[in-house]
Amino acid sequence: MDALISTTSNSSSISTIELLEMVNEARRDFGESEVRRNDFTARCKDELDGEYYESFVVSNPRGPASEALRISRDQCMYVLMRESKSVRRKVTAKLNEKSQAVTPLTSAELLLQMAQLNVEHERRLKQTEQAVARVEQRIEDLTETRAFTSCPSNAEPITHIRRRIGEEFGLSARIVDEVLRQSPIAPKPAGEVKNNHEDANGSTYTVWWKKDVTAVFRRFVGECQQITPAQFTHPFIDFRFKITPRESGENRSGAGDSCNLDIFH
Repeated sequence: MDALISTTSNSSSISTIELLEMVNEARRDFGESEVRRNDFTARCKDELDGEYYESFVVSNPRGPASEALRISRDQCMYVLMRESKSVRRKVTAKLNEKSQAVTPLTSAELLLQMAQLNVEHERRLKQTEQAVARVEQRIEDLTETRAFTSCPSNAEPITHIRRRIGEEFGLSARIVDEVLRQSPIAPKPAGEVKNNHEDANGSTYTVWWKKDVTAVFRRFVGECQQITPAQFTHPFIDFRFKITPRESGENRSGAGDSCNLDIFH
């Protein structure tokens, strides 16, 4: 959904061109050398690696076109961390002044904002209902969970799943956890296994059936949409993520006993 209309002139983002002008002005005031636009853009892209931002091309009648970015206020602060303390403070002050410049809304904009707020409120209510449903389902699953004295050969704990799915499908541990524990397609646990570590104090850990886990992540990867060369989306994940290429070869680490791993994570 489009960003909500804001009553400030700096509603949600700023171009790196405008940010660079503030940076270079502050640099001149403190006797520091200015930064070229291409170098500043490259610095921003490096600092914001993995973050979402918009990019656009700026034409130059006296030379080749250049690239610029549109970034959020928080991302501005990440970029400014590379500047000296004096420059950072002065630019931050200018950003604060800019954010406080109030722009009156028209009647149409006010009506649109109210409509967007209603849509956002309904979306959050739906998300809350879905979260409650997942918790209730989780409680129901746990009541049906089997107890094992040792890990079955065709089951695996979360640490092994993160490792195996990362190698087979190129997904990070965070995505594995989101799919396995939060998504509507999460498989039911196979059961709880007694932790035989000396300092475990009789605790247990959850295991899942391998075939169920593989089927879920095969479906998940098949439903992912590639947005950029390095970023993907999925309806069940609220943020963009990376899928790394699969490793070649058959001798991957972690192919031994599924439960012969550190299960304290």
